[in-house]
Amino acid sequence: MSRFAHKDYARKIAYLKEFSALQQRPVLNLLDGYAGQVSKIKAFWVFNGISCQATKAVIQAAAMRSDVAFVSGGPLAGIRAMMNYP
Repeated sequence: MSRFAHKDYARKIAYLKEFSALQQRPVLNLLDGYAGQVSKIKAFWVFNGISCQATKAVIQAAAMRSDVAFVSGGPLAGIRAMMNYP
């Protein structure tokens, strides 16, 4: 974040919000395409993440995307089993 003055918090926050919105749009579009299988969608700019409740099919589709770095939630063992990971 060196492109901003030390205490230019408003510009830093605006940048993070814009960056997250641009990065999250494709994943949010994916979730919107699963009407009835996704609920409680919430986007976060502070850590560039998305939270939702979704079916197994939606979670698998999101996890397979190259622009999704991490999927978490519920018991980790349950997620690994669902995704067929060891």
